[in-house]
Amino acid sequence: MHNYKKIEIDILNIQMMATILFIFSLFISLILNYNEKLSFYNKAFLSDDLVKSLSLFNRFLVVILGFVFLYCNYVNKDISKNNVFINLQIVANVLSLISSFIVLYVVYINQDNNNFINPNV
Repeated sequence: MHNYKKIEIDILNIQMMATILFIFSLFISLILNYNEKLSFYNKAFLSDDLVKSLSLFNRFLVVILGFVFLYCNYVNKDISKNNVFINLQIVANVLSLISSFIVLYVVYINQDNNNFINPNV
């Protein structure tokens, strides 16, 4: 039983780091959205190339974080006594990954487009 506690602690540490990175991703999204709002007033403070790069980086980061959370849920499934809720979390995580892949694809395809759109999930 002692080994399971160490695994749970390790998973919690991974989730805490992933959550910090997710907050960082939210901060990038906030900056991108604010810049887009200012662009309507011709006061944007980020260049178009920087917006495209930040958006692509941010969407890629979200996909990676989705895989990290999926991994944590999968490991928790093996050591948890309540598999029903863990299975639901895994299904929800897979659906989130699908949507994040779609948004990453849209951002990647629109990199060369002059009317770049920054999709939101």
